Amino acid sequence: MKPKAFALDNPIINHGQCLIPLVIDQRYHEFVRAMPCTLRVDDFMSMPNLLHLHIDPRYDFEEAWLWIYEQLEAETNKVELGDVWGKAIENIE
Repeated sequence: MKPKAFALDNPIINHGQCLIPLVIDQRYHEFVRAMPCTLRVDDFMSMPNLLHLHIDPRYDFEEAWLWIYEQLEAETNKVELGDVWGKAIENIE
């Protein structure tokens, strides 16, 4: 079993605001920043793979967590293409 490409922690609720800690490779940071359910994404120079996702209060934080998880699963899952697809892609140019 291969290790996960990310670790999405449980939501933290503080004064009605939801924060979700996420550990993910830096190459996915822009993908995460573009998610519509986040108000802001904080990163930390001391831990470059740690992000804190601040969830927009218009969204249910449990649904947002699940949606983010599903999006990250799809984005970080490596897909192996068969020979037919590989040759087709090579011939596009």
